[in-house]
Amino acid sequence: MAQSIVGRDDFREAIKQTLAKRVGMRCSNPQCRKTTWGPSSEPDKALNIGVAAHICAAAPAGPRYDDEMTSEQRISIENGIWLCQNCAHLIDHDLYAFTRDSLVEWKLWSEAAARNEIRGQRFLRARKSVLQGVFNSGPTPASIAGPIPTDWNGVGLASLRLGLYETQKESPNWAFANERLLEALKAYDSSDLRDWVGIGKCMYMLGFVEQSKPDYASQSADSWYEASISAFMDADPVDWASAGVSWQQRGFLAESQPIPDWLAAEEMYTEALCAYQQADPVDWTAIGTCYKQLGFVAANGSAPNWIVVADWLQRALDACLAAEGPDMTIVSRCYHQCCCAAYALGKVAKAIEWIEQAIAAEQQAQNPDVSTLNAWRADLSMLKSHLGPLDRTRHIRIMLG
Repeated sequence: MAQSIVGRDDFREAIKQTLAKRVGMRCSNPQCRKTTWGPSSEPDKALNIGVAAHICAAAPAGPRYDDEMTSEQRISIENGIWLCQNCAHLIDHDLYAFTRDSLVEWKLWSEAAARNEIRGQRFLRARKSVLQGVFNSGPTPASIAGPIPTDWNGVGLASLRLGLYETQKESPNWAFANERLLEALKAYDSSDLRDWVGIGKCMYMLGFVEQSKPDYASQSADSWYEASISAFMDADPVDWASAGVSWQQRGFLAESQPIPDWLAAEEMYTEALCAYQQADPVDWTAIGTCYKQLGFVAANGSAPNWIVVADWLQRALDACLAAEGPDMTIVSRCYHQCCCAAYALGKVAKAIEWIEQAIAAEQQAQNPDVSTLNAWRADLSMLKSHLGPLDRTRHIRIMLG
């Protein structure tokens, strides 16, 4: 770790160089865009007026300091932005105008601009009124005046990243994320060469944002997920993996209604499974989670066929274990549900074997859940007490939770 001053997290030289190169050696302020590297008066030297600035301060009491960030996060490239010296001074002395979000927006747009330049694209210099005319209605991509890329797919990607960045915060501003994603969708829609995968991702994230709101409308979220599937299917080649994720999300919505629609959930998970099986490369963990959800749906019917349930769960376990570097959290849940199915079939010894494997798998997980382990140990004690048939149905429901 590079630290020029005690208590201050400074960037490594390699990160400074990369920040500069990713924006074409220009200032990342969209209203500046000044070239920061040029010739010195000495013929064998170059002159630099650029600065690798911290988005969140390198030391306590600095501008936009975030005490929840680790030292490694502060010196990472994600926390850096390349600026000219004037703009670097400006952002640190007007904190209300230059927030963390606005600097991330500058960075993403400047990288998109550099990407266009290196591909030989031209720039359109337009003010907001002109830009709004291009989009006809709705929000404009990144409310700034100045040079913007004419590659609308690039614009869409930048706005999509801003929306994604917002959703990953501890306390997201869902309205802001929704606005950025709608901007991205409009930008993608303005391109002559449609990026159907990009469009699908925007639609999927709009569904996710809708679903994440405290008072979300499930129909609205489901409509976005359904639209995203159509976009992924229109891509060439078809993005089967992303379509599978959208189908699976529709299944989650169906089963999480106040009155779960188990038939719809089963249909959605089956479609997701078919999509994942056609993806290249095959994602065995995703396939396993579909099998697992199909087992869960089958177990929650009015008169579940536990032989069918057990078959789904065995398939889920096999698929998850086939993955390279299995996710032991998911594997442990598969073992536990296999235990429930075995117990329902009256195979107590097998159920004990499954739940012991569930506990062992959870202990190997990256972040073992203590409360889950305690609950499963209680289940194990219950199983070892050899409860009779009259108790079994009630305890299956308790174990399935």
